[in-house]
Amino acid sequence: METFFLITSFEDGWREEEFIYDEVVCDYCIEALDVPEEKIEDAVYSAEGIELTLCSLTKEDLIDDWYVNLYKVSSKS
Repeated sequence: METFFLITSFEDGWREEEFIYDEVVCDYCIEALDVPEEKIEDAVYSAEGIELTLCSLTKEDLIDDWYVNLYKVSSKS
């Protein structure tokens, strides 16, 4: 089960320039990607994109829509 994701493309309406603020990065993960707030361990913006680390994942999370969509939109290392 993956707990680290790199997001390099962003939905319309979100400006990368604002990702310098940690709260905006977290808001993006919650609002645009539908990641439950309690599942976010860390979310930071770097030159590569948003680095999202998840915690407390269950087997049910792995088949939930938000996780499946997150897996699809993330860059594979």
